[in-house]
Amino acid sequence: MQNAAFDACGLDAVYLAFDVDGSDLGTAVAAIRALGFGGANVTIPHKRSVAPYLDELVGEAAVTGSVNTILNRNGRLVGHSTDGEGFVRSLREAGFSDLAGMEVWLLGTGGSALAIAARLREEPIGRLVVVTREKRVRLDWPTEVPVAEVLTYEELADRPGAGCNLLVNTTPLGMFPRPEAMPPLPDSVFRPGVLVCDLIYNPPRTRLMEAAERAGATAINGLGMLVHQGAVA
Repeated sequence: MQNAAFDACGLDAVYLAFDVDGSDLGTAVAAIRALGFGGANVTIPHKRSVAPYLDELVGEAAVTGSVNTILNRNGRLVGHSTDGEGFVRSLREAGFSDLAGMEVWLLGTGGSALAIAARLREEPIGRLVVVTREKRVRLDWPTEVPVAEVLTYEELADRPGAGCNLLVNTTPLGMFPRPEAMPPLPDSVFRPGVLVCDLIYNPPRTRLMEAAERAGATAINGLGMLVHQGAVA
């Protein structure tokens, strides 16, 4: 995707993938400076652990401590996060530009969930609910990202999903090679008027999306977010 964009823009650049072990992360970051890279993207599991090796974090990266894009400014490495912006742009592309008053349910507590939550601070949403797997899982997020409530899947079973307007799955449940899996949500969550966004794009249609559509909800996958976060990067 990035190489196609470079070609289309006539840029003398190439995008390469490197598999970096966590124990070598500092050395890999130093190589960005030493080799004069223009920048780099960072994916799981290094999004938060890469931050201490950078000179500065800006924007949502400064709030969350999660970085997916590093910009090399004459040897000074600046960390950015484009995940949240990519998510909001994907919603707009799908025709959902007005988030005013929406109750948003985020499934998962990882880097993508945190980035989306941080970006949603800038939108006029009504309420943010985070759903975790187990009670022992703590929400280790900065106070700058306000969350109205943290629930487990077990607690959801005892309450109606009538308040949810936008459901976002940031977990790998349903992703290849286990497409049969899906988050254990009550049927009441899915109804006409609800938008379900599954950040998974392999497979392009997940069981979660299928369940939502059967109930009359609208469902989109994570391909739009992937493209738009890459474009911002």
